[in-house]
Amino acid sequence: MILRKSIFIYLILCSLGFAPIMSQTIYDRLFVITDISINGNEKTKASIILRELDFKEGDSIAPAELIEKIVVSKINLNNTLLFNFVDILYLIDEFNITINIELTERWYTWPVPIFEIAERNLPAFLESPNWEEINYGFFVTRNNFRGRKELLQLKARWGYKEQFSLSYSKPNLGKEQKHGIDVGINNFRQHEVTLWTENNQPLDYSNHVSYIYSSFSAFIAHSYRPKFYAKHDLSFTYNAASLHEDSLRQDFYGSDVDILDWFNFQYQFEYDRRDYKIYPLHGYLIKVGISQRGLGLLKGFDSPKSSLLLSGSINYELAPRLYIENVAKVRLTKDENMPYLFRQALGYTTYHRGFELYTIDGNSYGISINNLKFNLLPTQNFKIPLVPWEQFNKVHLAVYTNLFFDLSYVQGKYYYNPAVGNTLQNQILYSTGFGIDLVSYYDQVYRFEFTMNSLGQTGIFFHLETPFRRW
Repeated sequence: MILRKSIFIYLILCSLGFAPIMSQTIYDRLFVITDISINGNEKTKASIILRELDFKEGDSIAPAELIEKIVVSKINLNNTLLFNFVDILYLIDEFNITINIELTERWYTWPVPIFEIAERNLPAFLESPNWEEINYGFFVTRNNFRGRKELLQLKARWGYKEQFSLSYSKPNLGKEQKHGIDVGINNFRQHEVTLWTENNQPLDYSNHVSYIYSSFSAFIAHSYRPKFYAKHDLSFTYNAASLHEDSLRQDFYGSDVDILDWFNFQYQFEYDRRDYKIYPLHGYLIKVGISQRGLGLLKGFDSPKSSLLLSGSINYELAPRLYIENVAKVRLTKDENMPYLFRQALGYTTYHRGFELYTIDGNSYGISINNLKFNLLPTQNFKIPLVPWEQFNKVHLAVYTNLFFDLSYVQGKYYYNPAVGNTLQNQILYSTGFGIDLVSYYDQVYRFEFTMNSLGQTGIFFHLETPFRRW
């Protein structure tokens, strides 16, 4: 009884950051994990949960090491994005340890109606609204499919930019769940296509009567995750594009053929030690990749390109509730003149805050995002009354203020053209500002920001994601 009480006091002190020097005969003694029980996993298979634990039944472990492994395991389970809440409890009895994992699962099936603007982002639409450019349809996501962390997605969209896509992801193949596979197809038809950049903004060619551009892609990817943090990804993609305006094809995709097709190959290594990938406060991320467009397997493709891709982030606590975040992304490739389809740099999937209204064509580029965040409202857990489903009525919310300073540079001597107003290449661009971030469950981050850029322009922007999530 005295032994159990002493261990209990010791574990409390360790959890508070104190590690007193105790008698080696008791506190350095190893205890055996004899039982791991899981509660709340109504859909998720136990094997998916056990894969993320830094301990297993039968392990011999010291009390201090146990606490460290529980912290790591909780982070791993949260980063599966399968659960709204995760708690790991333990009990030491004599020389045995029993562990209980309490989970609150998410809602996994999301049939979402589509009614959206056919623009790059909301700020671009508000700058020049056109209500004829509307898309509609539905998007069905089945996360944690079969309780095995699989992801099944179906999208059917009509309107100005028609899209049909189907994808399936299984990240845990094999007995040890170290391998994964992704497959998918994507088909587009559009009444509008961007053919040029003018005044640092996309210049669109439209035909409201018929579709003028179509594209198709199919991909297969393999992943290898040997333990928790390191991951290797290898993907092959087949692409086909067709512009139904003969006179515009040469400038748009560099060929006069009806259908231009090519293969893409990409390898990426990722090492992720962040505490929460949706809105990290501690840890770091490193990504290194190589990409090859055009493998020489298809005739008529004259725009091959090799690229080196680097990105990463570091997050740390500067003082209580005050955090620093530094994020960077770099693409290195040969500076050469490419058809418009292959010259996208910033302003597309990767954007610079304060320059959301602009697109910058180029080859190599780099962007650095720097945030100073203060936790204005620490994470609050509460229940929504009159909502019967636990997946929705138990909510967490945190609020952060955010001061930022961002830098970017795009190399593009072939695309710098003052005569048509394209002047943002080959110079350092910067922006600063402040904002408020609301972080809630189901990976929702709402960002309201006031910005000032190096052109002397100011603006207020709203985003529904962190600025580097798609990287």
